[in-house]
Amino acid sequence: MDLKDVLAWVDTRLKALGLSDRQAEGKAGTPSLIQNMRKTIRNGHGSLPKVPSLRKLGKVLGDEPPGLYEPLAPLNGKPVPESTDDAIAHLVEQQAHYRDQERKFKALADAIDVSLSILQRKQAS
Repeated sequence: MDLKDVLAWVDTRLKALGLSDRQAEGKAGTPSLIQNMRKTIRNGHGSLPKVPSLRKLGKVLGDEPPGLYEPLAPLNGKPVPESTDDAIAHLVEQQAHYRDQERKFKALADAIDVSLSILQRKQAS
């Protein structure tokens, strides 16, 4: 679920509950969370909401959609981290995993390039 999807869910729930951004943020104890999400989308960059803040907002808004915490989805069956330190460690682990995958795909693409080049030269002659 990306930030636009999260915000669409927030807007749907706010309307259903008759709450404003500030009212929901106040009840959740997450000042400016919704405004910051809107600002991030509007500007095309910015920080993503932290999972603990989303969880607090989710409790206030209810009816959480599947994948709400997907940005920090479990890797290798590990639970979604609760603290910032755990989230950082989790993201570093995910980054290393995907960088390793990226290297493997790059090596495969390079091998395909070589094979393709050889076959094209062979076909041309």
